[in-house]
Amino acid sequence: MARGPSVEFGDVFVVRETETALLCRIGDKFHWVARSRLQPGSTVEHPGDLGVLVLPWDFAVEFWDGAMSDKRRRPLCDGVRLGGLPCRVARLPGSRFCFSHDPTTAREPSVSGLRLNYAVSA
Repeated sequence: MARGPSVEFGDVFVVRETETALLCRIGDKFHWVARSRLQPGSTVEHPGDLGVLVLPWDFAVEFWDGAMSDKRRRPLCDGVRLGGLPCRVARLPGSRFCFSHDPTTAREPSVSGLRLNYAVSA
């Protein structure tokens, strides 16, 4: 499982499950969540469970981005990943870039000593 910052969603109801994912109701939205994304502290695992869903921060930002209204949505990073695709992670406050692309934080060591997002700035 991934380690590092995480986001906790409360009052999550599991509607359905497959071998690899859970269909969760969070508020009035429905989202499929891969079981591999569940972090320690998650209390939902099977249909009918009502509880807490804990996701890695970077995944939660992208996961929740589509569910937020446009006026509450944070702008996305201007960085480009190595494959040429846009970054799609929320910008740091006061920056055009996310944590991985921002010139002031891009060289900071990660908790594990490895950077998971091998990205380049545009």
